[in-house]
Amino acid sequence: MRQVIRFLADDSLKGRQPGTAGEEAAAAFVASKMEELGCEPAGEQGTYFQTVQMVGLTAVRSSSMIGFEVGGFQLTGHFGDDYVHSMDHLAEGEPECAFEGLDLVFVGHGVTAPGLEWDDFKGQDVASKVLLVLISQPPVEPFPQDDLMYYGRWTYKFEEARRRGAAGCLIIHFSDEFAGYPWSVTRTGYSGEKVALDKPQPNPLALHGWLESKLACKLAEAAGTTLDVWVQQARQRDFRPVTVGRISHSAQYEMRRFSGRNVLGALLGHEDARRHEAVVIAGHHDHLGERDGEIYNGAVDNCTGVAMMLATARRLVESGIQLKRSVLLMAPTAEECGLLGSDFYAEAPLQLGGRQAKPLAAFAFDVGNVWGKTRDISVLGLGKSTLDSLLYEVASAQDLSLVPDLQPKMGLFYRSDHWSFVRRGVPGCWFFFGREFIGKPVKYYEDVVGRYIQSEYHKPADVYHPDWTMAGLLSQVDFTVAVAQALCTRTDVYPSMKPETASPSLSIPEVPAGFARRRRPGKPSVSFGLRCFDCKIEGCVCFL
Repeated sequence: MRQVIRFLADDSLKGRQPGTAGEEAAAAFVASKMEELGCEPAGEQGTYFQTVQMVGLTAVRSSSMIGFEVGGFQLTGHFGDDYVHSMDHLAEGEPECAFEGLDLVFVGHGVTAPGLEWDDFKGQDVASKVLLVLISQPPVEPFPQDDLMYYGRWTYKFEEARRRGAAGCLIIHFSDEFAGYPWSVTRTGYSGEKVALDKPQPNPLALHGWLESKLACKLAEAAGTTLDVWVQQARQRDFRPVTVGRISHSAQYEMRRFSGRNVLGALLGHEDARRHEAVVIAGHHDHLGERDGEIYNGAVDNCTGVAMMLATARRLVESGIQLKRSVLLMAPTAEECGLLGSDFYAEAPLQLGGRQAKPLAAFAFDVGNVWGKTRDISVLGLGKSTLDSLLYEVASAQDLSLVPDLQPKMGLFYRSDHWSFVRRGVPGCWFFFGREFIGKPVKYYEDVVGRYIQSEYHKPADVYHPDWTMAGLLSQVDFTVAVAQALCTRTDVYPSMKPETASPSLSIPEVPAGFARRRRPGKPSVSFGLRCFDCKIEGCVCFL
């Protein structure tokens, strides 16, 4: 693993940004390692690669204009200070947006959740209108108070707008606490190039972006109310959409087309009828590239994940156990751009064993533990699928405690490559490292991980250190190997996601009888999560 991390994190790869020579070198290296392990090519045309076409749009700031007509008042906004925006890529035509006098409709949190009997739209036709929506989910029942459901994610807001044929969607950034990050992070993340898959969107949005709360307050006041009133109304089950006024917008974009590469290899199952059924193990190989003369090597994020993925394959091969189902090893591209590589694959899985692959479960390695072995392992996704019983079984056999996501409101579950499969109904988890470091002080986790998050995460300082220990990474690998072996040999097991109607709040799992969850004396109940409030990368989606 050390060799893999050291090679991928080397300055010569220039940060492995998709579409660059550095990413090409990284993909070729990972493919060579898969071949050494005896993995079958699982990419296109008998290779280890799948080409992912992408397009980047960067708003030309001087061309960005937005105006509102509300209650007889004319209001305008300034790009960066008051709003940030992009648009869906169109297959043809110039990358520009221009519309005038479209209806602006406040739709609360923009949530339609049949299983929770919640609908913010109430049947109102919003086609060709621009939606104004609050971030997050309603902080009332039936929504969980300690967990962020997908309905609260910014991506869901835009997806729902597209489904309804809206012309645009603006998310109100309402307070740092409510959004989960300050406006400065939103502005930074949305001001640079926005990358998407190079394919036409059904019902493309001419405008999608964020509105700073001060401008939203002015809109509400011009409409004869306040933003606080809108927020309170949106918490009511009987909320109905409100037409605020009209909106006009124009912008031009610089466009760049490029491609990245997913790397795909397989340990094929021995049963003909099950060979296409696959346990997916993913570790993205891309990072942020080179910016302003500095290289963002991303050694922890995510050279460690690639190393763990390959080590898992090695352990499975060396075990000699005949797998009935297959293990699909994936090093996706463009994870840092919004899970684009894994999303591209999950939308249309390639051939595996002579048939289209059928993912059975998906697990992500992302940001590995280079600080020491722990007594526990954190599973982001614990409680959300029927995988739980198997995970507890494996943890017990390895004398590990399982820890759920301790900061579920941050939505980390939706922020690594397993999610591309989960959103399509495939059970999945992000195997993160634990908090209880063996032989270390109680606050060791907060010290080392806090330092990494604050000083190295998505910064040039995320580089390889020769004194790193591999013990924590190997513990994560051993856990994953046992889970994969069980799923690939017990062919009567078909895990599934739990429906939201069964338990809307799924972050705190049910612990099986006989399983003792340890807690060390003095262990803090809340620990650092992946936060990037200090990230200064334009176009970075790490805050999302």
